[in-house]
Amino acid sequence: MKAEGLRPIEFADDTTIRQGMLAIAVANPAGLKGSCSVGFVSGLSRTVMVQGLQFDDLIQTTALLQPGDAGGLLANSRGQIVGMVHSRYVTDGFDPGPGGFLRVLPGEGLDFLPAGGQSVGFATPSSTLRFVAERLMKSGKVVRGWVGVAVRPLDAVVRARVKLAEGRGALVTNLEENGPAARAGLRKGDILIDFDGQPVSDLPALRRRVVESPAPKMVRVRAWRAGATVDLDLTIEEERQP
Repeated sequence: MKAEGLRPIEFADDTTIRQGMLAIAVANPAGLKGSCSVGFVSGLSRTVMVQGLQFDDLIQTTALLQPGDAGGLLANSRGQIVGMVHSRYVTDGFDPGPGGFLRVLPGEGLDFLPAGGQSVGFATPSSTLRFVAERLMKSGKVVRGWVGVAVRPLDAVVRARVKLAEGRGALVTNLEENGPAARAGLRKGDILIDFDGQPVSDLPALRRRVVESPAPKMVRVRAWRAGATVDLDLTIEEERQP
């Protein structure tokens, strides 16, 4: 029978995703196509390490994830794409893989593995999926913005000394040699206050703004250094290829 009246699935607006909302995972556990499980969005803006790589801004879900689910969809109650199944948190012990093999997990008790199993699941948000799709359609590859700087949140002592509000500012902890940030004059130990006209507060959001910026793009950066503010012109460049 020929289906009629079908329409492309829509991406959910990230601003509408809330903790407690219904989440439906649709994927292929153990090769069983179109399987689904139902849970809730239990957390937002999560940062996890998977096999030594850091992933930011993930959605946490209680929907049951099984081996083979990675790359499946996470949808809301309206059938819109909330995200793509990314990974899950597994407990210590043995983990049966889709082929029946067992993998020993670290003795400290917890580890991240590609999606599968029970416990805590994570998904890449719809905004990231749209960004990747648009870049692929435009240039045939994913071109990311890059500035070559590592930052971390400020502790209460430093924030009080610089007189910044709670959550404001980020400490520069490392600079890539001859990277855009280093060439612009940013230094290790500087405190980023503003980036491209917006205050620095949510670090995952800041990283996302850099990654999704068209490159090259010049931005104005304000930093606190040795008791005074400095303004620098920094050019966001394309991420260096390994």
